[in-house]
Amino acid sequence: MRTTDQKPVHPSMLETLPAVVVGLGTAVLWLGAYIGHARYYFSYRQLFELFSYFVLILTSITVAIWRLTTKRSRREKEWPHPPLVLSPRKDERLTRQAWEQNAVALGYNVHGEPWLWPDKVRVMQGIVLGMTGSGKTTLLRNIITQDLERMVGPPDDPHHIPMVIFDGKGDLDYFHNLLPHIHRAGRIRQLRVLNPARHRAGRQGLKYYSRRLTRLRRRRGRLASGHPQSLVRPLRFRAAVGGLLG
Repeated sequence: MRTTDQKPVHPSMLETLPAVVVGLGTAVLWLGAYIGHARYYFSYRQLFELFSYFVLILTSITVAIWRLTTKRSRREKEWPHPPLVLSPRKDERLTRQAWEQNAVALGYNVHGEPWLWPDKVRVMQGIVLGMTGSGKTTLLRNIITQDLERMVGPPDDPHHIPMVIFDGKGDLDYFHNLLPHIHRAGRIRQLRVLNPARHRAGRQGLKYYSRRLTRLRRRRGRLASGHPQSLVRPLRFRAAVGGLLG
């Protein structure tokens, strides 16, 4: 607390940091210009050109360092966030790392870091809420496609995750989108489809699907590896899609 008889004391200009920096910079520039002109016989025009190059390089390095050090904070503050693009190889590598931690990758944050959903949390009940078009179906498909390929259990007895999927829409589009992933995971023989609207087509559907599966096995050698989308067309069930397929 300052009384009325005390006068404010202002530090001298030489004691302030900006003044010291400016003074040292001026002295260094003057010394460099003197040495360059007197010792190395540079003209003042040449010295000014060298000084311009030095300032340009120093500014570029400073801006580059600033952008690298503030990259995360600037990306977090930016809204809306720019779309994140990951290569398929990196996405597969991060997904398999999540499987090794007994988890699935729900997605990625703005920095490209995966959001993990551990199995110890999944044993509890969960619900996905969101407005139309917010990505609920895409999120569920992402979880299902990972669970189709994952192996769980002890190292001496690994096994696939048993799955039961209910689709209330009844248009079978979701089922057709999952078929390539089911085949790629090697679980096409474990597939069973129940459609209550076509409950009378059970036996016919079983025979029809068996014939289609036999044809698919014969054509498997001719199908290009790594393109599971080519399996969708031969597996589009027409007459018996509503029955019990096994």
